[in-house]
Order: sequence, then C-alpha cells, then structure tokens
Amino acid sequence: MNLKQLFKVIVGIALAFLQATAFAQWKPSKSVELVAPATPGGGYDTLARKLHKVIQDAKLINTPFNVVNKPGGGGGIGWGYVRQHAGDAHFIAVASSTLLTNDIAGINAFKWTELTPLALLSTEYLVYSVRADNKFKVAKELLDAVRANPKAAVFATAPGPGNANHILMGLTAKALGVSASQMPLVFFSSAGDSMAAALGGHIDVVISSIPPVLEQVKAGKMRMLAVGAPQRLRGELANVPTLQELGANAVLVNWRGVVGPKDLSKEQVRYWEDLLGAAGKSDAWKSYSEETSSTPIFMDSASSVRFMQTQHNELRSVMQELGLAK
Repeated sequence: MNLKQLFKVIVGIALAFLQATAFAQWKPSKSVELVAPATPGGGYDTLARKLHKVIQDAKLINTPFNVVNKPGGGGGIGWGYVRQHAGDAHFIAVASSTLLTNDIAGINAFKWTELTPLALLSTEYLVYSVRADNKFKVAKELLDAVRANPKAAVFATAPGPGNANHILMGLTAKALGVSASQMPLVFFSSAGDSMAAALGGHIDVVISSIPPVLEQVKAGKMRMLAVGAPQRLRGELANVPTLQELGANAVLVNWRGVVGPKDLSKEQVRYWEDLLGAAGKSDAWKSYSEETSSTPIFMDSASSVRFMQTQHNELRSVMQELGLAK
C-alpha cells in the first residue's frame, strides 16, 4: 500500500467515525414531554414519575423534562397525543400491553403500529385487590362466590374496556365457567380512581397492576387476594396466591415500556434506546422493580417491535375467544 492509498484509508476511517458519532449525537433541543396516559395516582402515572426520577437523578437528560398526564380513552388520548407529533422525538409516552389490547378491541382511533416502540423496561403481573374490611377475606371466597353467582361482586379496572386487566378478568371468568359479561364491571380513568372507589366502598374488587395498590396495602387499607402469575411472586407478595393454584387457570404478562411518535429518525431512536437502556439497567430501576414485584428487562426498539407483534397475535386469539376483538 502506497502513501496515497494509506491516506485514503485513513480518511475513510475518519469519515466513518464522524458519521457514526453524528448518528448517535441527536439530542433534545427543547422541553421533552413524558406522557402518562391516565390521571395522577394510577399505574401509568406511577411508572412515568418513577422513570422520570431515575432519568433526572442520573442526569441522563439536559433539557427540561416533564411528566404530562393525558387521561381518557383507555389510554388512547395520551398515546394519540404523542401520535400527533410524528417525527418529533420530544414527545414520548409510557405504555403497556393495553396499547395492543386497545388496538384489537378497536378502542384507539389508530393502530399501535402508528407509534414507535422505543424500549421495553419491565414485565409485571396483575392482582385482584379489595378494601381491608371487604366481605371477601381470601381469594377462594371470591372465586367460589362468582362461580355460584357471576353478580356476587362488583369489579373495577382501568383505563377502559379490553385492557389487560379486563382480559385477565375474562380469563378468570372462563376458568370459573361463567361469562365475563355477567360480572358487574366499572371502568375508571386510572387505577388510582378505581382504588378510590374501592376505598369508598362503591365497588368490591379492583383488578390492577401492583404499584397503585401496594402503598394502600402497606397502609393497611387494601388487601391483595390473588395474582395472575404462573407462580407466586417474591418479597411482599410471597403470601399472595396465584389464580392458578386456586383452580382458575388465568395468567397474563403485562409489559411496561416507552413509545414515541411515528417517523422518528434512526438517530432519534438511538438516543432514546441509549437513554432508556441506561435508566432501565440502573440500580435505581432495579430497586423500583423489586419494590413493585416486577421483573426488569431491556429490549431495544427493534426487539420491542418483534415482541409486541408476537404478543398482539397471541392477544388477538384470546380476545376473539372472549368476544372482545373487533
């Protein structure tokens, strides 16, 4: 190799390095909104604010960064708001498998593919909870009562029909040999609202993710009856039986992640992958996962898309069987 050829190689390497550096150098140039598609106090709000704190405490972002609540439409209002900002990575939202079930049930005014999955951060399971002095002291009492009379208890969930909590109820009803449509069910804007209804004695049973109910349990105001997991969870939920061990074969995995609008550049996606990866792998996030009995994971954008597509197909099959698919 002569000097001229060597020079060309060096220049080529330098250009490639500069291009790679530029590829990863997109950063927010204005305030970033992290949308919680529910009212304050609910599962999405808890998730968004914890993620916000982890990111802020680790100084992973240098521009103003705020949590914005956009409740309504079973989460669809918040996700729809992000969808309106195509190509703008300054708008992101927390999401769960409800994004997919809403799509299957025809609740959202858009398809889930009109958003960009940026990362999955954790998986968790759903619980049945009651007020501490509720007539149902243990899960078996509740399940036996519903098996004998589907109208024996009034259930509540959020944020809307066809969400993951609703599907778990449908799976439970099927396992008990009753119709979910016969079971009284009230929908609220957030898990916090449904919890307030339970605490007020307006409904009997709340179906929700773990974070919104955990503080109420610690305060002695609520009791967890059963969890829709394949085996008992660890820590503070070790004494909560699974629906399976109680004879109701109902299990549902609920993921938590972050989505952005459509038409983001590779640089924008890479930025959020890197930032969310750092947050999701941090000790603070692992500690939060332990507190909420969830499992920390990290899937980048491409892996998230594949996972969500697979789950979408699986959920469609279940929801068609339950009569919830459009």
